[in-house]
Amino acid sequence: MVKFDVIDENEDGINEPGERIIVHNIRVRNAGGMPSPESRSIHLLIRGTQFLNPITSEPVELPRAIQPGQEVDVPGMLRAYIRSESGERPIGAALSGFDNIRLLATFYGRLNRPIPNFCGFTQIQIQYPLRLDPPTYLDCVAKGDKVRFKWVVVSFLSACQKVMVLADTNNNISSTTTPRNRTASKES
Repeated sequence: MVKFDVIDENEDGINEPGERIIVHNIRVRNAGGMPSPESRSIHLLIRGTQFLNPITSEPVELPRAIQPGQEVDVPGMLRAYIRSESGERPIGAALSGFDNIRLLATFYGRLNRPIPNFCGFTQIQIQYPLRLDPPTYLDCVAKGDKVRFKWVVVSFLSACQKVMVLADTNNNISSTTTPRNRTASKES
């Protein structure tokens, strides 16, 4: 394995559960002393992990008869689903996990076994694009009093990406924005 590139399917730069990642621009080198098989195909897939569920029905086939020391580009792309969270997180704790994307090369057909020492990986971060902090409010209020609730929405999106503005004049909801956070409040 020489290199490969990873992008998220909607290209917002955030790898979130329920989305797919795409591996493309794959480049490999034959590091062995013999050419790769001409009569047998070698398939590439993304190796499954705690977060990644590869789409096994869409493998990429390596070009055949790669000579020793030769580097080749592999046509096509691989995809994997980012799995949903398996457990609950404490309130206020944001999902922030890291995973390594590794490719698996397998002799396809009769042999159907992995090629050892097919190395190379890229680390990605798994997170949601927004985090809603717990609201702040008074613990106790008298009946009929006006109360202000306040919560913060933290965005991990870049500044050039469109973010929906939170405003609802019918329900007295207003928002203010800092470069990374949006604070919303409601009076009732």
